Amino acid sequence: MLRCVDKQLVDFLPGGQFNDMSRSEDLNRTKFAHSTNLSCEHHLGDLDNSQKQRPNVTLHHHSSVQLLKRN
Repeated sequence: MLRCVDKQLVDFLPGGQFNDMSRSEDLNRTKFAHSTNLSCEHHLGDLDNSQKQRPNVTLHHHSSVQLLKRN
């Protein structure tokens, strides 16, 4: 497992290309960004479920329902 991690994360480990500390300007620009893609996964899961429940409805309807659920 360690060999796999070393191989995949070599750029982020000490001595790697992305190991250095980020500039404060970059941190301020990205402080509201999510660190994972779970929120996107929830949206796609809800859309998939909605399309399975109502297969004959338009994508516009599904999108409207998702927006109403999330806001």
